[in-house]
Amino acid sequence: SGGDISTYTKTELLFGMRPGCLGETCALALLLGFVYLVARRVISPIVPVTFVGTVFVVTWLCGQDPVYHILSGGLLLGAVFMVTDFTSKPTTPVGECLFAAGVGILTAVLRIWGPYPEGVCFAILLMNAVAPLIEWLTMPRVYGVRIGRHAA
Repeated sequence: SGGDISTYTKTELLFGMRPGCLGETCALALLLGFVYLVARRVISPIVPVTFVGTVFVVTWLCGQDPVYHILSGGLLLGAVFMVTDFTSKPTTPVGECLFAAGVGILTAVLRIWGPYPEGVCFAILLMNAVAPLIEWLTMPRVYGVRIGRHAA
């Protein structure tokens, strides 16, 4: 709807001076919201930072400009408000990091090679399907409890 995103400067992307969906255009406002939620201890910074960092690394390794990927589209909106959703992500710290990294890798892959220019929502939905498995694999072992066939 807004044309090629690379026609906008990074400053225009940061301050939301481009067309787009409500809430995803002003990266600065989303970053302020992130700081507010972390300061209020509503969310942990680990998951959004892991997600954005993964997208940064993958897009950089693929020869793309990672700053454009971070500032454009719904990446920051997804990082602050969707990937941190308590009901759909794993609860263990290692599981949260694996989940966020998986969302980041899928987002970058979908954006670079997929037919859809965004990718954040699809990546979150795909990783939500894998979240129970990640939770099961990263659950710490309780010492003194025997794991066997007859364990309830």
